[in-house]
Amino acid sequence: MFFDRAYSREQLLAHCGSAHQLARIISCELNDGKERGVRALIFQTGGGLNFTVVPDRGMDIAYADYYGKSLAWISPSSIVAPQYYEPEGWNWVRGFYGGLLVTCGLVNVGAPDIIDDEAHGAHGRISYTPATNVSYDMVWAGDDLFLLARGEMRDYRMNRYNLVLKRRIQVRAGDTSLRIHDTLVNEGHRSVPYQIIYHINAGFPILTRDAYFIAPSRMVTPRDQAADEVKEHWRLCNDPTPGFQELIYYHDVLPCSDGKAWAGLINPNLSGGMGLYVKYDPTYLPILMQWKMFGQGTYVMGIEPTNSFGLSLERQKALGLVSYIEPEQEIDFHLELGVLPNSEEIAVFEREISVVMPTPPDFGSTLV
Repeated sequence: MFFDRAYSREQLLAHCGSAHQLARIISCELNDGKERGVRALIFQTGGGLNFTVVPDRGMDIAYADYYGKSLAWISPSSIVAPQYYEPEGWNWVRGFYGGLLVTCGLVNVGAPDIIDDEAHGAHGRISYTPATNVSYDMVWAGDDLFLLARGEMRDYRMNRYNLVLKRRIQVRAGDTSLRIHDTLVNEGHRSVPYQIIYHINAGFPILTRDAYFIAPSRMVTPRDQAADEVKEHWRLCNDPTPGFQELIYYHDVLPCSDGKAWAGLINPNLSGGMGLYVKYDPTYLPILMQWKMFGQGTYVMGIEPTNSFGLSLERQKALGLVSYIEPEQEIDFHLELGVLPNSEEIAVFEREISVVMPTPPDFGSTLV
């Protein structure tokens, strides 16, 4: 579908000199400050959705917009090249550019930890790992034109773990959503505990005081006392607030009719209604983490499918939530990120959630 009309491939190519007139992937290299040398794949989909994949930062997605309206919070760091990675403690955040998607893991996520006598910095290494075997293409499938990118990232330590994350990003030209298919492979010779977070960072202008978070949650668990004190307002957003302290909630999400977990940030007053959503397979991502960070300049709502609470591995074991991957095992993760462009599509999204979650969620006890 282009420009509110269905065309065949033959009709489209009769109107155009090249398929790049309809949609395109622009391959380039960033060249300023600490971003210098970072490869970028700029997807222009022809349907208003545009986003930038950065192969040298774990094949994650940095900038994203819908008809010029930014979908993601962007930090002052810009897209820091991997050679500036500071693995110690919480220094991961010094190169955290925000963006539509940052992947955390693969051995550690959340707070710094010591695992099997090895120090792991916050959120692991994978988002700073340059991809290998990178490729991109535009492919016709019948009357549909698809934009594709692939790459592989490895997290390795001799005699400990050898994990590979193989990523495929796909969007159909003219659509308002993209799909991610990740395959985690254990190419080592021992069972390994793995952790992963898909850190989706919704920002202004979708995020304002008028916006609200939505998910079919049967249980909402505050991380700590600060989150517990305002847990009844987990759905709501604030204006940018001086001195705001982050609030984190863990959601036990019911699957919708398609078997996927749905969540989104909705702003009913932006352009008559607009939202950012994720749909994902919860099989290996049993937790949805919600990160409310409404500071001045750091104004972001994190929507984060994960298999971890982001606590230490020992604490995870005590909570009964540690995932292992066996030698030669492959685990697939499927996510869809997209825009709800108008009030009609928002209504459809909310109606589906209301069917599977007709009553408000229960609240769990704090974890820390």
